Amino acid sequence: MKKTVSEFGRDWDARTPRGMLSMLMGNLHVLTSDDEIEKDVRRRCRNAPQPIPEGIENECVAYALLCHQDNFDLCEKVVTGRLGS
Repeated sequence: MKKTVSEFGRDWDARTPRGMLSMLMGNLHVLTSDDEIEKDVRRRCRNAPQPIPEGIENECVAYALLCHQDNFDLCEKVVTGRLGS
């Protein structure tokens, strides 16, 4: 039985390095393109000191893009004054 973790309204393989990906996305500018993020995450997966399990790379990209969108949405709320809304 595969272990999963629920976040962003879906289940993720527990082996997906969610903490690392969240931190990386938090350090990016909110206007970084999805293509740049995908390339960077795939490169990091291939060059990781501990190999990312097969089949997890696509999940890493999807998770990173959702984190990035979440950061963008937060930034937009702050800039427009709708943070408390």
